[in-house]
Amino acid sequence: MGKFEFSFDTQIVSELRKAMNDKLNITTKKKNDFKTKDGFTYYSWSRMCAAMDRIEDTLKYINRTAIGNRGLKIAFDFYEFLNNEYVVIESIKTMAKIFNVNVSTFKTIETANDSFNQKVPDADFFSYLRSLMSVHPVETTKAHHKSIMIESNLDCCPRAFWTEEVFGYKDDSDITMQIYAVNSENYHSTIPLCVSSFEKYLNKWIAIIPEIITAIHKYNAEQYDKFRLEKLKTLADYNNDEIPFLYYLKNEFATRFDGEQEYLFDYYIDVLRFQPSDKRNNILLEKYQAAIKRAIIFLRNGLQNMTFSGFENTGIYNDPNFETHLFNELYYPTVYYDGDFNGYGYNLSKLDHLENGDFGDRHYSRILLGEIKDIVNKFVYFTNEESEKETVVLVRMALYFNALACDCLLNKSMPNDLLYRNKLLSQEEHDELFKPKDELKDDSNLDPLKELFKKIGIDTN
Repeated sequence: MGKFEFSFDTQIVSELRKAMNDKLNITTKKKNDFKTKDGFTYYSWSRMCAAMDRIEDTLKYINRTAIGNRGLKIAFDFYEFLNNEYVVIESIKTMAKIFNVNVSTFKTIETANDSFNQKVPDADFFSYLRSLMSVHPVETTKAHHKSIMIESNLDCCPRAFWTEEVFGYKDDSDITMQIYAVNSENYHSTIPLCVSSFEKYLNKWIAIIPEIITAIHKYNAEQYDKFRLEKLKTLADYNNDEIPFLYYLKNEFATRFDGEQEYLFDYYIDVLRFQPSDKRNNILLEKYQAAIKRAIIFLRNGLQNMTFSGFENTGIYNDPNFETHLFNELYYPTVYYDGDFNGYGYNLSKLDHLENGDFGDRHYSRILLGEIKDIVNKFVYFTNEESEKETVVLVRMALYFNALACDCLLNKSMPNDLLYRNKLLSQEEHDELFKPKDELKDDSNLDPLKELFKKIGIDTN
């Protein structure tokens, strides 16, 4: 074991990452407020991710890597520690600058001189030591360190050594750094250093991470308020035409949240334009389209209010066990593998390959759909010979009507109206949906493991 072991706070770094991930739709779009030399303003997400990773990984590494091992005279392990400390500090500075942490916080740390107990500011002294010991050991110049190198134009450092290992005893220092200056042929000097000074200086920077977290939350809240104040257009602005309205909401969703769900908008636009090859599906399609149109209104509310929480913003019956919204549920119901489709999760998981896969994937998807063709036909008219786009729509329509026959969020959330349904729920069926359900019924014949398999789509029969 080494003489010096560290326990820098890594929990606060986890809190920093948690703050960053809290509203990724905002932080991923954060731009730097400062520009490059060519005037280019750039997104900061990559830099922020790199900074957080560097802070976390480097502090964890420092904490498990003791330094000052006996028998090692030259302080190579300290050089590494010094460089790692610099990486952490610069990464913290980067995060702080991106989120506009008060510059006075920087100045307080950088201009203080109580970490190294020198007449010059701590930041200047730290920079000088790192240059000499690690970065520019043969060319540390006055041009970069004016406040310290008053009489010398260039300093060199042949080595820094563990004091006790070289002299056989320990004075007030842990490390002694040798300096050769170019003023005179024979000018040598030494600087005694304590590890605790560097530890204290690094802890000062770690201590401002809570300010960065506060700044992140403040920035996110400001952006949310800004979006809430920007009045979104309504369906009426598009003469009640859902297709151009969906294109508009698609763009707003990407701006306010992310662009990773563009496929949902594209799919619903296709459905609203869809004309079945079998006219018997027309009425069924109209009901499915009505559900989509209903979801669009709730989606617009969620975007306006910048939250997908609560019925008015989601269109989903309030169930604390799920975080979803109607716009998503109609594409991928939480009851996806339940009801008549129980046990066929794998078959359904290959559905998207019809549009996105190669020939082999599409052929295999057709084979799997053939296995559930009879189930699909319980809800829509389906041959499995329709075009790829029509097949996707028909199967997802079947999933929708299947959900309306199950005890699930989607069934609870859709009005008991033939506009959306093939069959109205009786009062008894409606009441049963909203009764509190025990996680496990008191039934001596119930097999809990079998029930668990059923929930995740594994047929044990």
